[in-house]
Amino acid sequence: MRTDASLGGSWDPDREPALAKKYGIETYGTTVLEAGAKSEKVNEPDEEKLTNALVKVTRAGKHVVYVVQGHGEPELTSTERAGFSEAKAALERANYEVKALVLVREGKPPADAAVVVLAGPRTDLLKPELDALDAYIAQGGKVLVMVNPFQGEALGKYLEKYGFALDNDLVVEANPIGRLLGFEPYVLVVQQYERHPITRDLGGVMTIFPMTRSIGQTKVQVQGVRFEPLARTSAQSWGETNRTELDRGVVKPDPEDPKGPLTVAAVATKDKARLVVYGTATLAANQGLNLQGNRISSSTR
Repeated sequence: MRTDASLGGSWDPDREPALAKKYGIETYGTTVLEAGAKSEKVNEPDEEKLTNALVKVTRAGKHVVYVVQGHGEPELTSTERAGFSEAKAALERANYEVKALVLVREGKPPADAAVVVLAGPRTDLLKPELDALDAYIAQGGKVLVMVNPFQGEALGKYLEKYGFALDNDLVVEANPIGRLLGFEPYVLVVQQYERHPITRDLGGVMTIFPMTRSIGQTKVQVQGVRFEPLARTSAQSWGETNRTELDRGVVKPDPEDPKGPLTVAAVATKDKARLVVYGTATLAANQGLNLQGNRISSSTR
């Protein structure tokens, strides 16, 4: 079967062997996406493979994703549970080029950056690095930030200028659906998404947020910035702020703890610039990327 990305349509390779030969089709069930001079062949197609092929034939050239390194972030090539090798490979299959970016050395994101990713830094970024991100955003850049619980205090203060207020907590889920799936209370099953281009493919899809903090909005709205929640937890969740009890393995909602539904992913838009913040980097790590709809939720748009 051949599907034309611009016109649509299908044909039987047995009845049109010349076309089958042209596209190198050797088995039934093969899909070919074509747009202009570009074509991509997909054997045993599933949603991810078809989406990646469609991106390849409709996108002009490769887009480059730069991942900031130098602050204890997960390594791009690491195959360990906390590594990002799976995410790197998934982006490359979608026709992105993925490169490490040492901001303190380069001074600014390169001109060909489609997205800059800052995932789970364990130490603070330096002021020149944050200034470089500001300049990139001011020029309409797109940034994805993932800040793990109880980390990134300076980064949290930096994000306030874009309307984000990172709660100093670890979200705990009392809704029983996670337990039915075999997850601990710190591994959240998220099913509630706000309408946004980033979440358009998540209708009816569960995503898993392991070990996440909640994300609020600053009390004073930032002028010129539109803040929008993307994903929320259930009403039975809360943000545990007592680290002493957490260390002892005791958790219970206290009056001062944020109460669900809690936002765990949000976006700030300013003109053409977009800044997306997740309360965890684990959902995009090797150990979390293949859980439920996490590949969709952590995709780059």
